[in-house]
Amino acid sequence: MKKRVKTFTLLELVIVVVIIGILASLSMPNFTKLKEKNIGKQGEMDLIVAYNAEKIFKLDNGKFFYSDDSKEIDKTLKIELSNNKYFTYSIVEREGGEGFKVIATRKGPSRCEGKKMSITDEGGEVDRGCKQWQ
Repeated sequence: MKKRVKTFTLLELVIVVVIIGILASLSMPNFTKLKEKNIGKQGEMDLIVAYNAEKIFKLDNGKFFYSDDSKEIDKTLKIELSNNKYFTYSIVEREGGEGFKVIATRKGPSRCEGKKMSITDEGGEVDRGCKQWQ
């Protein structure tokens, strides 16, 4: 007498694959929000690094440094922002005179593409321009 081996039917396997697909599709929006929030944190940390480097530059040279070229910012302030694949950086003169504003602009396809976050020499607080970064 042959022993019968119990196996799964094709229908049972298809049902399991469909359930896994549904669970994965439910978790994707949460994952993309979390990813964008973490990218925003990276931009925020880079802004703080540039802010501190700009303060040191002023102490050493008696003036602030302004540029919209990330590579030039890297070279002059001796920091590394140009390798960031999510943001472009610029340092501009603050409205109303002496001072600076460091701006990070979000690159690439995302909900926050083109949005900016910034920090000024006035308060040192980061202004986030995209609600996913909050």
